[in-house]
Amino acid sequence: IHFNGGGHLNHSIFWKNLCPAKDAHPCSGNLLDAIKRDFGSMEQLQSKLSAESAAVQGSGWGWLACKRETGRLAIITSANQDTVAHVAPGLDPILGIDVWEHAYY
Repeated sequence: IHFNGGGHLNHSIFWKNLCPAKDAHPCSGNLLDAIKRDFGSMEQLQSKLSAESAAVQGSGWGWLACKRETGRLAIITSANQDTVAHVAPGLDPILGIDVWEHAYY
């Protein structure tokens, strides 16, 4: 249940984050303000999130999440199909990057 349920939840978030390039819009508003506050810039967020996600050994996920109590953003990783709630209670996922080997084919 943990593995399959986590896989379902993680992929449900992942698929909602994707769109065709023609429909993509730059980040703006409160989210962009929080990114600048917590990472300095969108480019710095992308660099840090990419590096931490690429460092996952084997299969797993890279996450941009928000701390419920403070509203601060955080980058975390999870192994296999572990959810953000399992790895870091108190964080809500915003964006998930699938770093399973099948994501590269």
